Amino acid sequence: MREFELIDGFFSALGARRDDVILGVGDDAAIIAPDTQASVVCTDTLVAGVHFESKDAGGDVGFKSLAVNLSDLAAMGAEPVWATVNLTIPGFDEIWIRDFCAGLNDLALRYGVAIVGGDTTRGPLTITVQAGGRVPVDQALSRSGARPGQRVYLSGPIGDGALGLKVAQGDHRPRADDASYLLSRLRRPEPAIDAGRALRGVATSAIDISDGLLADLGHVLRLSGGYGAELVVSSSWFSSPVCRYVEAGGDIGVLISGGDDYVLACTVDEADAGLFARRGSKDALPWVEIGRVVTEPGIRVRDPRGRLVDITVQGYQHF
Repeated sequence: MREFELIDGFFSALGARRDDVILGVGDDAAIIAPDTQASVVCTDTLVAGVHFESKDAGGDVGFKSLAVNLSDLAAMGAEPVWATVNLTIPGFDEIWIRDFCAGLNDLALRYGVAIVGGDTTRGPLTITVQAGGRVPVDQALSRSGARPGQRVYLSGPIGDGALGLKVAQGDHRPRADDASYLLSRLRRPEPAIDAGRALRGVATSAIDISDGLLADLGHVLRLSGGYGAELVVSSSWFSSPVCRYVEAGGDIGVLISGGDDYVLACTVDEADAGLFARRGSKDALPWVEIGRVVTEPGIRVRDPRGRLVDITVQGYQHF
């Protein structure tokens, strides 16, 4: 199959139809109508053998390749608008490509994302997605606003991705329903778009947890001025399958540093904590307070008894 037949047959109808997309797939470039809001752009690359296994279902790979980008937009408080998809494949596999497109399209339609272009080529299996969104100019979030005394929150449970990877690799064998849940969270993470929107005008900083809580929160603290954080771990950090793993003697450090969670971490001024709680309750968002920003650099994690948790790996390392 030739490249343009591949594009016409599989990619031209993907994604939502939007009035602000003047020209999409099929031309030299896409044309997006201007807007009064700020534009937010991000990109991520997923490589077989690094970010997913070549044997993984195409639908899962397509879903995740878009999800990780929408998660970055969520961390900025942005509404997703469009995406481009660059697909490098070792050869034409119609079943895998059709499944890939279906998974990607499922998430794109759910959040109104137009697929406006991309590229296809032959090579080792690799997917690069670029995504764009919009946010009111004065309400965009960043990583650099944390200050000592502020509270630290999570928008959802962590550890599902890390434990899901252990299930996929055969290193953890939980009961069947837990295994199904964990693998789903690893392969089809849900971007926290609603949570990001709720942070506008109240959070002082935000980041999505892709490389692990310690690594990603560490980025926020470093960019905010070299501060630190005191965290107190509890069962509220984790889903039920992860809690069962911990209760059976599982390593908490793996859960905190493992990554692939794609929930948001944020910081909030003490004075705004009440507003933040009311907004979370109104929107039915499960925010969990996990600690405080402190002046002393470094992140210290303690158990409910106040004992330091020994964590040897701080997060995923790209190189």
